[in-house]
Amino acid sequence: YFPLSNKLPQPPALKAQSASPAKATETILVAEDQSHVRHLVKTMLTNLGYRVIDAEDGQSALTVAASHDAPIHLLLTDIIMPGMNGRQLYEQLAAIRPGLKVVYMSGYPADVISKQGILSHDVAFISKPFSMSELSHKIKQALDARPDQTAQAT
Repeated sequence: YFPLSNKLPQPPALKAQSASPAKATETILVAEDQSHVRHLVKTMLTNLGYRVIDAEDGQSALTVAASHDAPIHLLLTDIIMPGMNGRQLYEQLAAIRPGLKVVYMSGYPADVISKQGILSHDVAFISKPFSMSELSHKIKQALDARPDQTAQAT
């Protein structure tokens, strides 16, 4: 059904290999009460090149942050955790670590959490489950945000 041709098929043109993306240099504190989720998120972030420290709840995160001598650039926290919620954790950490950025995560939809008054609608939020690509994009977006944009998150 195709017309005959004397031309030989040409191999597809090779795309120029782009340089591999630069490895991340930031440190992220992950606060998540579900150990399997915490481990998975830590693995994902480590594979993206971030230095990761983790804690199973808000109080543990405060303790880990207090004993960590180097900068912590971003807090990735579950919103609903025993003891204190993610917003309370961020407020306490931001008081002792100025410039700390935050991304909230939850299995609940953002609008449900906003209605409960825990978060405003304009915060950096990622809904679980998420892919490594979605996590990478959200973390980079938060880290690249100006400090005055982070202030809107509380």
